[in-house]
Amino acid sequence: MASITVKTLRHAFPAVLSSLQQTERVTITRRGRAVATLSAIKPRRGQWTPPDFAARARDDFHNRFTALSLIEQLHKSAGR
Repeated sequence: MASITVKTLRHAFPAVLSSLQQTERVTITRRGRAVATLSAIKPRRGQWTPPDFAARARDDFHNRFTALSLIEQLHKSAGR
């Protein structure tokens, strides 16, 4: 585990990040005492994809509330 000072962290942050890829953790010290530990986040295996809300609505409502049918229902309820 590497150790750096707060001053070094402020002035050479990109270098600290590159060394963080090689080591597991970096201990940040102030006046000789450890104040924090910096560790890298492990990359996720897959990329996050947003949920398909339209497919979920079709499964839940079985085409009863599509956008077009909802507009038609609102139009009829308004008496136009």
